[in-house]
Amino acid sequence: MGAASGFPGRGAPHGTLKSPVHNGRVTFLAALLTPTDAGGELDRDALSRNIEFVIAAGVDGVCVNGATGEYPCFTPAARRAVAENASAALQGRGRLIVGIGAPTLDESVALGRRALDCGADALLLPPPHFFRYEPQDVASFYCQAAARLDGSILIYNIPAFTNPVAPECIARLAAAAPNIIGAKDSSGSLASLAALKKQRAAVRWIGYDSKISEALSSGAANGLISGVAGVFPEVVGALVGAHRAGNDPAAADAILLEIVERIETLPVPWALKLLAQRRGLGEAHFALPVSNGRRQELAALEEWFERWSAGRRLLPVA
Repeated sequence: MGAASGFPGRGAPHGTLKSPVHNGRVTFLAALLTPTDAGGELDRDALSRNIEFVIAAGVDGVCVNGATGEYPCFTPAARRAVAENASAALQGRGRLIVGIGAPTLDESVALGRRALDCGADALLLPPPHFFRYEPQDVASFYCQAAARLDGSILIYNIPAFTNPVAPECIARLAAAAPNIIGAKDSSGSLASLAALKKQRAAVRWIGYDSKISEALSSGAANGLISGVAGVFPEVVGALVGAHRAGNDPAAADAILLEIVERIETLPVPWALKLLAQRRGLGEAHFALPVSNGRRQELAALEEWFERWSAGRRLLPVA
């Protein structure tokens, strides 16, 4: 890959995420839900409350408009509002990563330019969703996006919801495009992060909560963007803290895995939305009507949370 593939030359002026690895230690970011009111409009106060909560818990920044934020469910205008309000709430206290996923290249580029205008430190770019494409198509998509966006890009590999990006493709793209600085991998495999590690890519962030400890222990990942951390930052923070200190992470990982086991039976991110409501982070509204069977599952989740949280030192929500 090179200029013929649509990449600008190595000397092209691109924005860069400064110090993508936080002072040489594991970078810890929370992927946030998009809180809404009953009419589906962004709840700005709740979004600010979510950000204050995770920043107080010690995260290095937040990611908005990703899968946890249900990006396909919102209009471009709504997603811009999320980015603008997140930037205003952060006030420079942490990094802002903004998802720009869309079914077409033009829409992703438009979203990316707006996000950079809002102050995004980097853009989280998944492949197009809905239609399936060949690997060469996905590679071309990233080539053109990198050429058209003047900012740092993270490849977002989340094959459960979009076209997959093969590890070798991720590595080639990161090596060829100066503004593709690495990847967030939510596939459940560490192969792409391991490939990026071999070429010393700046950003190798795991986005699959049950694989966080393995990815950090192996050195494949040098950071994480966690959906669970948006609702339980103290739980994921304890795991990150153990890895940063060189302590045994097994006990902290076991607590995280218990949460993951409870939430993964429901559609993403329904369980997190309900638990966020229980913690005072916003109202839980769902993209689809809730069937009787799902109501029973949600009720069982609430019962579990009551038992699980009893006696635990969970951080208060202001």
